[in-house]
Amino acid sequence: NLISLNYLKLKKEADFRYSLVRLRENAESIAFYAGEDIEGRSISERLASVIENRKNIIGQQRNLEFFTTAYQYLIQIVPVAVVAPQYFAGSIQLGVVSQSSGAFNHILRDLSILVNQFEQLASFSAGIDRLSQFFTAIREVDCDRPNDSPLLELKSNETVVTSLESAAALSGEEFGSISLHCMEPMGETNGKAATGSSIL
Repeated sequence: NLISLNYLKLKKEADFRYSLVRLRENAESIAFYAGEDIEGRSISERLASVIENRKNIIGQQRNLEFFTTAYQYLIQIVPVAVVAPQYFAGSIQLGVVSQSSGAFNHILRDLSILVNQFEQLASFSAGIDRLSQFFTAIREVDCDRPNDSPLLELKSNETVVTSLESAAALSGEEFGSISLHCMEPMGETNGKAATGSSIL
């Protein structure tokens, strides 16, 4: 199933990236406790899992391409085969055969969007499933938060700052989800922002 393979692709690649980040952030501790072999085996196993899943995806895409290519060539033959007996019987002219083929292909191409876009739809569906599970996991951890919480809403009326002058004009006012404040002049702070002042 191409959808499940694309879902596993996102999951396995995320696990592999996490293991690399974890190794980088804890490199000193791993070296101190001589855990290089264990971490190396863990990362190698996750990399092998990513590669194996990618091979399975390539195999499924190959089979899908066989079907879609055969389907695209088949629909070129069907209208001609339907009207060919009437042409050989002298009931219609050659131009009618071409017109019938063009009309059939035009209608069928509009109706074949699922066949032609199945690979992209499978990837999109896998991404939606992944995001849905992520959102569900967040809600389970923070189950007391109401559904109308501002953190669960996406603001669509955010202002975009295009220059430093615009940012200065908005200083001290709420800018989207960020509040900008002016920095106090550097004096006795020795290069540090004054106490209580917020840069971002």
